Amino acid sequence: EKATVKRLTDDEITLFVPKDGEYIFKLNETAVLSYSDGHQVCGDWVDERLTFEIKLSDMSLDEYEASLPEFDIKDGVLINARPKGEVAVVPEGVVEIGHKAFCKTKIKEVVLPSTLKKISSFAFSDCHYLKQVTLPERLEELGFYALSDTAIEEINFPRSLRYIDDSVFCGTPFLKRIKDDRFVILGERFLYGYNGYDDTVEIPDGVEVIACNAFTACMAEPGDLEPFEINFHFPAG
Repeated sequence: EKATVKRLTDDEITLFVPKDGEYIFKLNETAVLSYSDGHQVCGDWVDERLTFEIKLSDMSLDEYEASLPEFDIKDGVLINARPKGEVAVVPEGVVEIGHKAFCKTKIKEVVLPSTLKKISSFAFSDCHYLKQVTLPERLEELGFYALSDTAIEEINFPRSLRYIDDSVFCGTPFLKRIKDDRFVILGERFLYGYNGYDDTVEIPDGVEVIACNAFTACMAEPGDLEPFEINFHFPAG
């Protein structure tokens, strides 16, 4: 997206990279370009360092894409996924699904490794056909919009989970089914949301974590503009 073609002939091309100058490639030679970008996603700093190998050849774009590996993995982080079919099997040893790794792919099912500890922001967002996911027992974190706008209807919550962002299931059938419950509780431990106007809120037994923004929708009745107070009663322990 940041590079432009300056000159094209039968056997060479000049590719202008704004930050790095000019490169001249010839057929069947490989050049390496590096791209680095840092930005914030809801307060979390995302540092993307990507390296591309570019080789000019007679290969078509479809042939080239088919020749690429299914996963780009670095230091245990799955950075980018190119699923070859409707089911993606993430290899053992991966500890994190990176930012936007599967975003907008057409998978229907993903098999996650037992080594996985984190699913990062937007990792599976906009995978509109994704319906089957089983979270592994070592998973600790579900990031910002990690599974949003998917077809997930049911999902498990392992005891190892420590953090679930309040936007994880936005736009999913799963959230639509449970969002109107008075207490939206995931995995019997996470208070994901509260729908009510009570002056005193009795936190249900078994709740261990109150998710970010769980009480954002908790407000006075329409027309009541006076300041009000909510008292919390937490279960023993």
